[in-house]
Amino acid sequence: TIIVDTGCNTGTATVTFGPGGTFTAADLTITEIACTDGVEPRILALFGQELAWSVDGDQLTIYPLATSDAGLILRDAESVSAAPTTTISSEQAAASARADIIAATALARLTVDNSFGGGAIFTDVAILSTFGEADSTATLTVDGDGVMLTKDERGAVEAALAPTSVRWTTDPQDPAILAAQAAGQLEAILTLSEPVIDGDSATIVSGLFCGELCGIGGAFTLDGQSDGSWVVTGRPGPQWIS
Repeated sequence: TIIVDTGCNTGTATVTFGPGGTFTAADLTITEIACTDGVEPRILALFGQELAWSVDGDQLTIYPLATSDAGLILRDAESVSAAPTTTISSEQAAASARADIIAATALARLTVDNSFGGGAIFTDVAILSTFGEADSTATLTVDGDGVMLTKDERGAVEAALAPTSVRWTTDPQDPAILAAQAAGQLEAILTLSEPVIDGDSATIVSGLFCGELCGIGGAFTLDGQSDGSWVVTGRPGPQWIS
């Protein structure tokens, strides 16, 4: 007889051992508390089947012979509690969320609200590595002494925009940037403001310039999702397009 504890219900079952280390667990008697996790059904599904087991260090695997089910992998509780854990500080979590907000904004501005009706139409863009300041019309100006995007924030933007090629610049009038535009090697320049974050909501202004008479900008509202991502949910304040 074995004691069964699924983490929700408890009970007993009878174990019968067979040849080659196989066994069955049957005649299950168990409590009937309504459980909300998905672990218990996997445990109970093993009862009544011919099972085998293997041990690797502190890991015990129990699996059914008649199906391709990978079975259950169990760890020694003392080993698990002694294993080192990785914790993320509140500062690290906030920095990660800020980078995700900036990246989500860049992606939305270049592929959704891009004055071309959406779509990934840009293959090579420049992005100001210094945050801009928005005026009352949601137009951004960049000060050479302004706050710069961090390495992690730039990396998050590049990952979100891939495979679009990103060039970082501190000056939209940089001769190299102007020459690339004139040669048709650079299709747009993106400017971003620092995000204003309040819990699971954020507001950030962006401006996209794709030619002398081609541009669009304004603020986005983004909401944090349960999976940690951020999505654009609104466009507050003035929006402009040329």
